[in-house]
This record gives sequence, C-alpha cells and structure tokens, in this order.
Amino acid sequence: MYKDELINLHQFLVYLMRFFVKNGVPEDYFAKYKKLGINPHHIHKSKAGQQHAVLVLSECVLSVMQKYYKDIPEELLKDFQEMEKRCKLEMRE
Repeated sequence: MYKDELINLHQFLVYLMRFFVKNGVPEDYFAKYKKLGINPHHIHKSKAGQQHAVLVLSECVLSVMQKYYKDIPEELLKDFQEMEKRCKLEMRE
C-alpha cells in the first residue's frame, strides 16, 4: 500500500474513533492509539509509523465493535494484535 493510501485509511479510522466516542464509547478504548502520538496529518512520519498507527487503531476499533456489537470474531482481533506486534518489531530493525 502506498503511503498516501495508508494515510487515507488512517484518517478513516480516526473518523470511526470519533464516531464511537461521540456516541458514548469510553475514550479508554483508544488509549493505546493516542499514546503513539501519530495522527494522519503527520505526513512527515515514516510509512512504517503510519502503518503501525493504522494497525493499533484498527485493533482499538475492533475491540469496541466486539464489545458493543458482539459479531466480531475473537480470532480477527487476535490477528490484528499479532500484526501490530510484527509491525512494531519491524520498526525497531
């Protein structure tokens, strides 16, 4: 995926996060993402950094959906957690 596509996906996930918070989901669900300090408008961040932020935010969104909508398989959340760990390791290399 190109960096600009990654940034667009990141922005979409931020819109989802804001929608959930606006509709009563506690912001605690997104603490891990906010701790990263990478936002879609941070275009100077590396592609790997943007990718990591997208994976972390996706994991947060899936956690919310699993809690409030119940139709999200547990395996999907585990897959995203595993991808996030691999991405974090790749960023260190």
